[in-house]
Amino acid sequence: MAQKHLSEDEIRYTVTAETQKAQKEIHQLQQKTKDLSKAGKERRSRMIELEAQGKKNSQEWRNLRKSVDDYHKKIKENDRQIAELTKKTGRVRHDYESAEETCQGTPTGT
Repeated sequence: MAQKHLSEDEIRYTVTAETQKAQKEIHQLQQKTKDLSKAGKERRSRMIELEAQGKKNSQEWRNLRKSVDDYHKKIKENDRQIAELTKKTGRVRHDYESAEETCQGTPTGT
């Protein structure tokens, strides 16, 4: 079976597509994290109000505490996914640079 060599343009297109996809996912995760942080801050403020009213262990306070904890877990998961995508993007770029070096030494048309 003949081995197909990818041209530099094909490699560049593939890397660009993968990088753009990862960057879009990173941006979406960052936006979700920002929204979760804002919502968590609002809930923490309400918890402080309840504490000032002497309702620290009320049902509302406990519900707010649970939602703040849930938001925190989601934020940590988003951060993990962002780190993974960032790492993947770096690997794709590294693989592209390696492939580009290989292509420069390979005659075209084979």
